[in-house]
Amino acid sequence: MPTRSRRADALMGRVMGSPSFIRSRARSERICQDPGEMRALADRAEEHLRGLHRDGLTRSTDGRLDTVLGECLEIVRGCARAGDGTRGWQDSASPLVQARMRIMVAALDFFVTEDDVVPDHHRHGLLDDLLVLEWALEQAPEKGVVGRCGSAERAEAEAERAEDGGDRRQ
Repeated sequence: MPTRSRRADALMGRVMGSPSFIRSRARSERICQDPGEMRALADRAEEHLRGLHRDGLTRSTDGRLDTVLGECLEIVRGCARAGDGTRGWQDSASPLVQARMRIMVAALDFFVTEDDVVPDHHRHGLLDDLLVLEWALEQAPEKGVVGRCGSAERAEAEAERAEDGGDRRQ
């Protein structure tokens, strides 16, 4: 697990307590209920990144923002795909996976928010966004678990039941 500097930890504390991140956390509850909203947020994040590149604002992140955001988008889009159809992704995801996904969605929402802790147009204005996205990625559910809408968890539980003397499904 990577260690952060005291300065990064102090910024993270400011970000977590900021009105903009608190709003993003609240919005994540609603967004996670709708796969279409999750996809729309992922699309907005991707478009926001393109705009930042166009404006030359991503230099301070040395390519890390592209990498981290790409991984976050892959997880959120996988979750949204898993939520298509008759059952939502949350129906088969554990409470821990659900909480981790809400963190990821809150981080993406924070990234696209104009009035975050350090405005993006400042010299190092993307560092708060990058810090939050990296933190969310550390908390994120495994891609396979979300991408299969909890089927990996179900398979693991079934394997444990089999090891304990057979399949005891009703």
